[in-house]
Amino acid sequence: MSLRFALSAVLLAGGPAAAAEQPTLDQLMATPSAPDIAAQWKAICLDHAGDAKAQKASVKASELTWPYQAYFLKDKGAPACVLASSIAASDTVDSLFAATEAAASPAALVDRKNDADQASASTVIEGMPYMVTVGIKKSTGNQVATVILTSLKKD
Repeated sequence: MSLRFALSAVLLAGGPAAAAEQPTLDQLMATPSAPDIAAQWKAICLDHAGDAKAQKASVKASELTWPYQAYFLKDKGAPACVLASSIAASDTVDSLFAATEAAASPAALVDRKNDADQASASTVIEGMPYMVTVGIKKSTGNQVATVILTSLKKD
């Protein structure tokens, strides 16, 4: 799944999938750390890999609030779980990838590929192949981070 596609979907979505209320000023100003974002992604996406219903239920159960948003997409038939958030300006794709890799343990992220604003790697969870993609993009003065878990098995 292309990070640019996912990020566009996140930014253009009609409303956050993870929150029913408008965010407070404090929430709008929040810039979670890379490890905090990776931990949220793990709890919602990775811990329920391959089970879209459980991923969606975990958003409700966790009462996920802004600045975190969760999205569930399909890219050419492959389901993807996306966690997006603002992130501190000092964070980089490398720091987000490192935090995601630590959160994914013991699942090993292998065959890393990266460019200026995203990095991806593959992993196998319970015998199923997945792609993990992280990215950071400037958006209206803020940095937006996305962490994506995409099944490599088409539905």
